[in-house]
Amino acid sequence: LDFFVYSPTPPQFTKLLKQALPSFSVSVPVRLFRDFHRWKLAYEDADNGVEKDFLFVDANFKFKSPPTLLEKRVPRSFLNDYGLVIRGPSLSTFSCDVFAAQKMVAVQNRTEGKDYYDLHRLLTDYVFSRRRLLPHARSYASSLFDFASFDERAFFSSLADKVAATPEKELRAADAFIPARHRPNW
Repeated sequence: LDFFVYSPTPPQFTKLLKQALPSFSVSVPVRLFRDFHRWKLAYEDADNGVEKDFLFVDANFKFKSPPTLLEKRVPRSFLNDYGLVIRGPSLSTFSCDVFAAQKMVAVQNRTEGKDYYDLHRLLTDYVFSRRRLLPHARSYASSLFDFASFDERAFFSSLADKVAATPEKELRAADAFIPARHRPNW
């Protein structure tokens, strides 16, 4: 799970995680890089055969205000199907356009199965246009990588090249964390 956090500190965010995810044991945060922090969330669900599993929550504390407009959405997670409570009222989140653009930038800069899966789900479930995605991708890339230049003309072709060059083994590494009915046919 990835978050961009605009006002709380890492200890305050830890408290928010504990309140929002009561079925999980939330660790102390670990700083990954500059303003990026990671929490390990442990859980068990003996009724469904899950023993001592975990997931990671990553949060970026760099921004003092959102770089784009936010939408209110009610969280929905496949984890609810397995008895793990993820509750809450609506959350402020990015639009699907912004989220897709962020995942495209992430895929170009790292190879984590969750990014490919998120991008797959977004592109399967929603319709996007290059014209709508490019400004968000440029904004996100420049906010993360002060030293990087953003080439609009090559963005989508370099993304396609990166995905095509990713070994199937790397893509399938995420399968263990995706319920069978939600797994893509890589």
